[in-house]
Amino acid sequence: MLASTSGVIPKRDNNKHIMVNFPSGTWNMTATHAAAELERTDPEADDACEFSPTTVEDAKPLLVATLLADRVNGELGVDKNLAKGWIRFREQPDDVWSSWGFNTQTDEPGGALVDDNGSGVDWNDTSSTREFRYSGGFIRVVIQSGPLKGDGSELVCRALDEALITLSPVPPAP
Repeated sequence: MLASTSGVIPKRDNNKHIMVNFPSGTWNMTATHAAAELERTDPEADDACEFSPTTVEDAKPLLVATLLADRVNGELGVDKNLAKGWIRFREQPDDVWSSWGFNTQTDEPGGALVDDNGSGVDWNDTSSTREFRYSGGFIRVVIQSGPLKGDGSELVCRALDEALITLSPVPPAP
């Protein structure tokens, strides 16, 4: 799901939260992308995704394509107490903002569910390899600027994919 990045150190890692910035990533949200493409071509077929506004046809291909696009300036986070999290990309070169589990535009908060993927490793044990499996929640794609800005063009989908984030301990300096 996310591009492999080594040497990334969490900017916050305590008993409540973990937050990690990473330079690049790829969504590879194939099942969610298929649902968005279905919504684009046949809005009556399913309700996993929705466009807003529904009438802005020019924006729809870009919004759908973003679900598979390489992204930069990423952040992932986990609220360890709630077992919910987010993955988001901001300040994109094409001014399209995308997030999973970081949504304020729906009646439900939309946070992704996060578990340890059955590893049994304590998320607070920084000396161990920790796993964070994301599932559920909402994915939101928003066009920030350009000719489509002002249209409020966005895509909101229920996540139909999973992602496994593995955080290995940073080896001690020699």
